Amino acid sequence: MEQNKNLLPISIIIAAIVIAGAIIYKPSAEKTQPVVGSVLDYVELAKTLGLDTVKFKTCVQTHKYKDEIAKDEKDGGAAGVNGTPSTFINGRMIEGADVYAKYKSAIEAALKNPAIPDGASNPSKDDDAVLGNPNASVGIIIFGDYQCPFCERAFQASEAQARKDYVDTGKAYMVFRDFPLSFHQAAQPAAEAAECAHEQGKYWEYHDELFKNQARLPLQ
Repeated sequence: MEQNKNLLPISIIIAAIVIAGAIIYKPSAEKTQPVVGSVLDYVELAKTLGLDTVKFKTCVQTHKYKDEIAKDEKDGGAAGVNGTPSTFINGRMIEGADVYAKYKSAIEAALKNPAIPDGASNPSKDDDAVLGNPNASVGIIIFGDYQCPFCERAFQASEAQARKDYVDTGKAYMVFRDFPLSFHQAAQPAAEAAECAHEQGKYWEYHDELFKNQARLPLQ
């Protein structure tokens, strides 16, 4: 037909998309694969991390940490959080998955002057799991959502670099506080599972695997 004579055959277009995806997407060999079919299984993940799965499963099924997550949301809202990720570095707020230079600038400023800027919100670490030296003068408090693609992007890039440069060296500590968005079906269950891992001392290990396997989070 005349209207189709300048269009590429659909098979060629599909092939191009598949090839492009194969070039760009490089899954990490380091990711664990505790899955049932193609969906992440929270209990199997707990098992791979050496957790007591009976205790973990009971914790998840009873929604033991539902109120704790609600408190994180309330504290985040009070601090001005209305989207994820939102990061506070001694009161200096960074919204979104920003470039590392912005994180680095805020951290360096806080190292030089740990005082909270006048009028700034500075959410506490609450009783959440602390990564790094809890007595460090600089705190990196992240409000995030395990299903949020921007949170995953920040986890892989800016947050990973901040861990290496400042948390692992004892200059700062990091805390992840839950802010599951209502339109992300998997965010609340994932947050509750991470908190259940926390009570067995494996919060950050579980947290990291949730983000590494974000595409496999079960939609409940």
